[in-house]
Amino acid sequence: MQSIENLSQTIEQNPNNAEVYYERGRAYYENGNYDHAIDDFTCAIEQIPDFSRAYICRGRAYFQNGNCVHAIRDFTKAIEIAPDDMDAYYNRGWAYYEQAWSKRNASYLDEDEKDRIVDALNSADADFAIAREIRE
Repeated sequence: MQSIENLSQTIEQNPNNAEVYYERGRAYYENGNYDHAIDDFTCAIEQIPDFSRAYICRGRAYFQNGNCVHAIRDFTKAIEIAPDDMDAYYNRGWAYYEQAWSKRNASYLDEDEKDRIVDALNSADADFAIAREIRE
């Protein structure tokens, strides 16, 4: 993987290269700089709206930032673009699981919230099953 500095120089020379924004986003992600990664994946998506890998990577960055709602949205978009992408289902499953798990310590859950937790866990199970099916 190229350095962030080299990728930034390439972007300065050619700001309309979605692949370079994607690669720099990956580099930021690997360095734990999820906000910058999200920005770069967003730039890649703006240039190539059906860039499914950029949606998956941005979803992972949102997930790392604790934003399961945005992560699920991006993984779902990736699935719409590339319905056979195992990673999109797998990652969305983890985001659904985390969304449900994050509610485990709530002192009080009304019936609607309990239903949302069950729905999230069921969605996670379904996505994991689809990912396994695609892998096989």
